[in-house]
Amino acid sequence: MRTFTISLLIALSFSLFAKSTFKKAKVTATSAQVILYPAPAGMAASPDYSVTVNGQQAFVYTTKVRTCVHRPVRAMGMSYFDCNESASVTVNANVSMENAVIRPKSYGIKPVINGKSLTFTLRKNQKVTIEPNGYDYDAIAIFANALDANPPQENDPNVIYYGPGIHNVGVVKLSSNKTVYLAGGSVVRGRFDASGVNNLKILGHGMIDHSQDTIESRFIRLHKCSNVVVDGPILFDGWGGAFNSLTCNNVSISDVKLVGKSADGISMDACKNYLVENCFIRNHDDAIVVKSKYGVGDVRGITVRNCIIWSDRAQALEIGFELQTALVDSISFKNIDIIHAYGNNAISIHNGSQAVVCDILFEDIRIEDLDATYCKPVSTPSTYILLLEIGKSKWSKTGGQGNIQNIYFKNLCVTTKPGSQFPVSSFVGYDADHTVDTVTFENFTIDGKVIKNITDGNIEVKSTDFVKNITFLNTNKK
Repeated sequence: MRTFTISLLIALSFSLFAKSTFKKAKVTATSAQVILYPAPAGMAASPDYSVTVNGQQAFVYTTKVRTCVHRPVRAMGMSYFDCNESASVTVNANVSMENAVIRPKSYGIKPVINGKSLTFTLRKNQKVTIEPNGYDYDAIAIFANALDANPPQENDPNVIYYGPGIHNVGVVKLSSNKTVYLAGGSVVRGRFDASGVNNLKILGHGMIDHSQDTIESRFIRLHKCSNVVVDGPILFDGWGGAFNSLTCNNVSISDVKLVGKSADGISMDACKNYLVENCFIRNHDDAIVVKSKYGVGDVRGITVRNCIIWSDRAQALEIGFELQTALVDSISFKNIDIIHAYGNNAISIHNGSQAVVCDILFEDIRIEDLDATYCKPVSTPSTYILLLEIGKSKWSKTGGQGNIQNIYFKNLCVTTKPGSQFPVSSFVGYDADHTVDTVTFENFTIDGKVIKNITDGNIEVKSTDFVKNITFLNTNKK
């Protein structure tokens, strides 16, 4: 009874502070401390799925997605809830679930399947996709948020508060020492823009919705900002760049969920001391990208960890192309599941400018069911595992070329789609002074096979005099 009372009080607090476009913004709390948020009137429900969480009906939104360039726009379902520990989730589809796959596979979730439905347990902070036919984009994403134990108060003068309901806000110009709060069940139609701002927070489990947009626009734009925290929101159904940061310092992005056919997902441009963690990204261009486009500063101290990436086009993890600065260093990608890489490369460093790119770590990266020719109707691979390349590009405006050096891959695990072509990687230097130098692989596997050399890994080395010191280590020997 006490657990239910606490959960009910949490639910009532959201309802009391709601500014809604519908009459009753009722938040549903179950005795297992699961909170469900009704969708505002006017939000389209998925025609393909229904979801229950601990026996309670959860709303399923629908968003537009597009895999590869030549394939048509389709729909993807999306549902979310909050929980204190875990919840039982049942997904009902209009097609058979017999061959369904739940990703990321690293979670090890084993559903109970019954015809067109499946049931499984989802823990707090887990984010999954369910794909009925096992390999396509007619999927649903489900996000289990942790309980929001200490939401800010609506009457705080430093809080911009959006309660459950639809809010048409246009462009919101943010100032220093402010907190933006998107309560669960809120749908904010607009974008947030911060320039020269310090001490900013954007929090909450609601969504920023661009489904009605007729022009490309970003959900969130940060320019010359410092000490920024973004934690929790859903970025929904966009088609421009999603989240852009330019010359920012000390930024923490966590638990952001991006679903739709947006262009670049999270873009860090000439930033320093930047953390991205526990995010889910599905988009139609580079998913997570580090660059320095305008020659305004070096890039240093970037950490991306514990994220799930579904890349429909371009690169899942990218450094480049625009590296118009002297130094790009101390960047790490750790514990990342690339559940689909349909575009150009799963992982890439494109040095199209004069920067020295060095001291880059990729650790515990899992790439699932890679299909090298999925985005082309011919046998030529369109998706590489890795591409490290120095060269000119149409995106780089400055003259001169740079270097790529000291790149470390540890525990890179690739599985391929059954029956698909063995994937390719490529290393490309430029000339004797602009080389790819010192690349180390520790425990690199493809379909369980330990990769011991460039031949095993099907790695194309172009301009061999300009690519050197490639090392393979196997430290998992029993």
